[in-house]
Amino acid sequence: MIDSEKVERIYVEILLGIPKDHSQVELDAQYDAVWDRIAVEVAQMRAEGKQFEIPSEIPSEIPSEIPDVEPVDGPAKAIRAARKAVGLD
Repeated sequence: MIDSEKVERIYVEILLGIPKDHSQVELDAQYDAVWDRIAVEVAQMRAEGKQFEIPSEIPSEIPSEIPDVEPVDGPAKAIRAARKAVGLD
């Protein structure tokens, strides 16, 4: 089962430009694939000229509940896309 906290952490690390091999998330095969999917999504969104809000700090504990709203842009959208890509939504 995919842990949404890990997915959000991966998303933030990608936005910050942290290389996959320096991630603080333990990247087994499943999370390695999630990283790759999110990286593609971010690259596509950047190519479309979209901008991202990057938090000044990465919280040590990320809330597990994500509000059920349609975001315009940002981590929640990428998390939903990643969850859909791996068949969770």
